[in-house]
Order: sequence, then C-alpha cells, then structure tokens
Amino acid sequence: YSNVSNTGSVSGNNYVGGLFGRLYAKQYTEGYTLKLATLTNSGKVTGNGNYVGGIFGELYQEDTHYSAYVNATDLTNTGDVCGTYYVGGLFGRFYTNGQSTLKNATINADITSEARVGAIAGDAENMTITSATNEGSTVKANGYQLDGTNKNAYLGGYIGYCGGNITMSNAINHVTIDYRSEGRFVGGFFGYVNGGSLTDLHNTKPISSMADFVGGIYGY
Repeated sequence: YSNVSNTGSVSGNNYVGGLFGRLYAKQYTEGYTLKLATLTNSGKVTGNGNYVGGIFGELYQEDTHYSAYVNATDLTNTGDVCGTYYVGGLFGRFYTNGQSTLKNATINADITSEARVGAIAGDAENMTITSATNEGSTVKANGYQLDGTNKNAYLGGYIGYCGGNITMSNAINHVTIDYRSEGRFVGGFFGYVNGGSLTDLHNTKPISSMADFVGGIYGY
C-alpha cells in the first residue's frame, strides 16, 4: 500500500481506522514483507469500542511457524483519535511475529481513551522505530484495564503497552500526558515495556498523572 490518504471523519465500534479498520495477514511463506509508504490521515477517528487508530485500527500478522514483516515509511496522522482500549495515533494495535520497521512517523493530534493508548500505538510488539515525532499532540486516558486485581493504564506518549522486542531511536516526545485515574504504568514514551532497546530519546513535556509507575521515558 502506498500513497493512500483520507480527509473525512471515520466512526464505528471496534476495529476503526482512518484508512484501514483491520489488516489481518496470515502468511504461508517465510520472510514475507508488507510494504507501507506515504499513508496519511487528517480526519477525526472515533470508535465506541476497541482497536481504534489514526491509520489502522489493528495491523495483525498471525503467529504461525513463518516469520512475516512490515516495512512502513512516512506515516502521518493529524486527525484526533478516540476509543476505549487499544487506541493509537497510527495503530490501535500492531503485531507481527518478525521484527518490523517504522520510519518517519508523524502524529499531531489528540489521542483519547480509557486505557492502553499511545501516539503511535496503544499496543505494539516486534517493532523498530526511527525518526518518529509527535508534534504537540495530547495523549489522555481516564480509566484502566483489569488484570486480575491490578488496574493498568498502559499510557505512553508513543506506545501504551510494548509486549516485547521494541527498538526505538532518535525520537522526541512533544506530547502532554494526561492521566486522571488510579491505574498503573504511565510514561513519556511508553507506559510499559517488556524488553527492547531505547537510544537517543528525549522528553520535553509534563506528565500529569495519578498513577503508580510513572516515568519521563517509561513507566515500567
């Protein structure tokens, strides 16, 4: 997919995206790479449920015995995004079982949810990110997800919850983080990170939170 854009508002329930509600890739060959280039959304995206994103509600590659990858360049969203869980400026949720790449991503929008939210993605795994900018957007959440008895916010300036294998370099956080509930894990870049490599990251904005586990780069 290349040179695809949307300027109109988009609304729905679950799996709502400015361009794509859900892209599900089930691979039967080793090493397949999905290429995405110059995808742009400026319309407001509203979901009454989960998996809501400025570009994709969800991009998901089934975890089979084959590895598949995404190579994404020049993704831009300037439309506000609102949903419940798995809410992101670009992706509500992003998952591939091979290490994928995202280069030159720009978000300038308000991103609002109950929990599991970020300017790039509410939830992401197996992603290498370079040259990403959130230019004055605001990421807000006012709820939490229950994990047993734990109340988790998973709110990040870039990614709310990182399930693993996140590599990020050369990024600045210009987003204001606003969390007004009693959940855990709030950060300038990531709410929660489970393994990865983070270099040359800089936070410039305040983080206003009532949470436990709060940090300028990541909460936990």
